[in-house]
Amino acid sequence: MVNQPSSQALHGNQEFITALDTLCSMAQQNLYLFDKDFAQQGFNSVTRFEILHKFLLASTTHRVYFLVHDARYL
Repeated sequence: MVNQPSSQALHGNQEFITALDTLCSMAQQNLYLFDKDFAQQGFNSVTRFEILHKFLLASTTHRVYFLVHDARYL
């Protein structure tokens, strides 16, 4: 059974980071991420590293795509 889309209000940056970790861990083949600069989204955390590392190592066909205006924080 396919999960139905849902929405949830996010209050503050920490809730956003937690939600982004959850979404990244749900990726099945391709993960597309867009932000102005990724400065406040937790991409320098161990948790995010482990999630993306596991995702990318699971298959040679898995891909992460970043679209960013200012890449200095990546």
